[in-house]
This record gives sequence, C-alpha cells and structure tokens, in this order.
Amino acid sequence: MKFIFAFVISVILPSVFAETKKCRALVMEGGGPRNAYTVGTLKAIVDLLPPNERAYDVISGVSMAAINAFIMGMHPVGDEKAAVNEMLNFWGELTEDKVYKNWNFGVIEGFLMRSGLYNNEPFSKTIQELRNKYNHTFKRKFSISMTDLNAGNLFF
Repeated sequence: MKFIFAFVISVILPSVFAETKKCRALVMEGGGPRNAYTVGTLKAIVDLLPPNERAYDVISGVSMAAINAFIMGMHPVGDEKAAVNEMLNFWGELTEDKVYKNWNFGVIEGFLMRSGLYNNEPFSKTIQELRNKYNHTFKRKFSISMTDLNAGNLFF
C-alpha cells in the first residue's frame, strides 16, 4: 500500500498537474468487508465537505477497493456524490449468489480439485456487468491493483 501511495505522489501527480493547481488523490485499501466502511466514510466526506474539497483527480484502490476505484473512475471529477451513490447501490445490492456458488461436490471438491473452496464465477460475471455498464469510459486517472494470494505478488 505504501508503494502505491508513494508511486501516485512521486510519479503520477507531478507529471499530470501544473504547480499552481491543487491535486487531490484518494487511495483506498483492500480487505474485503472493509469496503463497506470505506463507502460509508466516502458518503460522509461527500455529504460534509464542499465540492471543491472532495473533487479527487486521482483514485487508487487495492483488492476489493479496486471496485470502488473503478466506479469512482467512471465518474468525472466533481461528480463524487454520484460515484458514492453508485458504490452504495453496488454493495447494497450485492448478494451471496452474485459472489460465489458451491461446487457440485461442495467445499471438498474445491479443496481437492479446484483453485478455491467456492466457485467465484458469479462474481466474475458481476464485475463484467459493472464494466459493461460504463462501456470502459474512464473520466479521471485511476490505478487499481490486486495481490496473488498464492505467490504474494502485487499486480497493477
């Protein structure tokens, strides 16, 4: 996480923005269920701060927070309230059946013959539907990354 923040601050921001313009970056950490807290915090930020103080030019998200970064990246700078509402809708409507399903022989099949205890194909489909909704039209600079749990490698 420190590497991403340092990368955004030291490489991306100076090359993108003039010295006279204030740039705001939002870096969100991963951690599965913590995303609900992240979205709740962002809701408070957009409700309490004036628009010019919450207009994030650069967004970064790791792991599950990459979904939040993606949603924020699909909205133009200054439209953070709509982005946060979209995040609230996404996470609020996310049900178990949109995340995973059991293998035919349950977790035993997953443990012995598959790459995981559960089949995450439904979540892949959910993410693809989210991507298609926005037609891959990015409205601001953003970075997403994930970690390979088997190897411990970070991917951008």
